[in-house]
Amino acid sequence: MPVCKQIRFNRRTACVGDLDKRIIIKTRAIMAPRTNVDYSETFSGDKSVWASLKTTKGRDTFYLTNLDKQVSHVFLIRWYAGLTSEKWVEFQTENYDIIEVENVEERNEWYLVYCNVRGVKTAETNHA
Repeated sequence: MPVCKQIRFNRRTACVGDLDKRIIIKTRAIMAPRTNVDYSETFSGDKSVWASLKTTKGRDTFYLTNLDKQVSHVFLIRWYAGLTSEKWVEFQTENYDIIEVENVEERNEWYLVYCNVRGVKTAETNHA
């Protein structure tokens, strides 16, 4: 039986083998309409990273500037410069809106990425 090499952070632990999900951190560009009222948006993949995943109950909320935002998924990933809540996560053909990015213990080693599932990658389901 393999021994878990633990990753310790903020009174929490995870095993190295828990980083078993491949996600893509993406940037979204919104284009202004030229002839009609519908805008267009495109997503481009910036970085592919390994992550662990924790799903949360639908009632869990995260407080951000006095707004309640639903958090459906929390991804643990290794830290890298430039990740903000303006980016998006793609996991198993679905896009996730990043609600908040937590730099765990401000050590620039791990991120907890709090997300809300947005839907599949089709134009009909992705309008903001």
